[in-house]
Amino acid sequence: MLVHFIIPFISIFLAELGDKTQLALFVLGSKTQKRLVLFFGAMLGFMLADGFGIFAGAWISRFVPVWIMKLLAAVIFFVFGFLMLRSVGESEPQQEFLFQHPFLMGFGFTFLAEWADKTQIAAALFATRYNLALVVLATLSALALSSGIALFLGHAMASRVRPAILRKAAGWIFIFMGVTFIFF
Repeated sequence: MLVHFIIPFISIFLAELGDKTQLALFVLGSKTQKRLVLFFGAMLGFMLADGFGIFAGAWISRFVPVWIMKLLAAVIFFVFGFLMLRSVGESEPQQEFLFQHPFLMGFGFTFLAEWADKTQIAAALFATRYNLALVVLATLSALALSSGIALFLGHAMASRVRPAILRKAAGWIFIFMGVTFIFF
């Protein structure tokens, strides 16, 4: 029975490393002091998107085409990327509006980024073979661990790199993620 937890946990954790969701949390974690609030928002996004994937599988594609979810996510990443790049010359308080609600940002980015993502699909496939409750627990545990790592590294990076460089890097990372949503 332990295999029903271990295999999904390791697979989901490894699949999430360097994923667009983890990169988004890394960037967001470098921009807010409310990392725990951001973490809980991201976890709610994971629970809903991946939980839905686990429990309903491909059901969502009957009502909302995947391309619409991906396009919406791409637009959001583009908007935030361009806003970050535009704010490079501004002081921190002037661009703080982007980060006033870390729970909503964590939830929104994670929820949208996870639709049709490899971890959502993998979790849904594991649920067809392993104990459903253990797959849910393994998936959420792996995503929590990878998100915590991203937020920790984002915070550590923020204290060592000039804010203007972080904003520029964040802007380009968000734009890159938007492009990946359109083409992948």
